[in-house]
Amino acid sequence: MGDAIESSSAVSEIDSDLGVLARAVSVQGAQLTWLIGAGSSVMSGIPTAGQLTLRFKHALYCDANGLDVQDVDPTDARIRRLIADYFGANQNLPGPGQNDEYAASFEKAYPSADVRADFIAQLCRGMVPNYGHHLLAALMVSGRLGAIFTTNF
Repeated sequence: MGDAIESSSAVSEIDSDLGVLARAVSVQGAQLTWLIGAGSSVMSGIPTAGQLTLRFKHALYCDANGLDVQDVDPTDARIRRLIADYFGANQNLPGPGQNDEYAASFEKAYPSADVRADFIAQLCRGMVPNYGHHLLAALMVSGRLGAIFTTNF
């Protein structure tokens, strides 16, 4: 129990000081576990779950309303409100901010698991790891990284 409290306080000290982080990784690296979110791949050109959810819902909204996706700009605030209102009223799909919004929208837009896998593979094709990915790889190789959990694909 004492180790957990000490580790917790060490993490809170890290907050925004890169030097403290570097020293903590140097000393406790293999004991640390990292949680990496979708933002870590944005620099590589991979869209976030939020961006993809909008893309899926945009396509589904256009299909449901007989609109051509090229004619409906999902970056327009008015259009985004229409899409949010549509899915907020549609009981078959989760509304904005619900935990299963991304997964349900993805499955509705691409019902086949194989097609979803191909979609993700296509998104990642030609992308290259960014500095953060290289840093994590170096920490792993040097034994200074215990485990990584990620929402990335």
